[in-house]
Amino acid sequence: MSTDRIGNIVNKQNDPLRPSREINHHITSHIDAAIWQGMSINANDRPESIHKWLDLLEPSSQNPPNTSFWIKLWNSWDRLGLDKKIAILTVVALILGSVGSFLQGIGGIAPIFKPSTTSSPVASPSKSP
Repeated sequence: MSTDRIGNIVNKQNDPLRPSREINHHITSHIDAAIWQGMSINANDRPESIHKWLDLLEPSSQNPPNTSFWIKLWNSWDRLGLDKKIAILTVVALILGSVGSFLQGIGGIAPIFKPSTTSSPVASPSKSP
């Protein structure tokens, strides 16, 4: 099983490991995140000992409930291939650039809609020589 996981990840395919919540719907997201962290392919991402892993299973102030979202997000990002990461970052950069250009364009046309506060010069009668 672990060789299948490594082979799939190296070949930029999906991780064959099924999420624990898919197998048992009663597992909380907190426990699911601890399981994913313990099953990480990269040893540096796994807890250093069984005691540290068991600590992940205990709900505490060190592991607020929404932490699992960030752990899952990071693990999902970590499993992506370099080409997908570059594609995602490119799309984000394009969106930010587009929003910036749009806002700059609005700033350029805003004076058109602003009422003028200066009065127009009034022509005074000129004297003929």
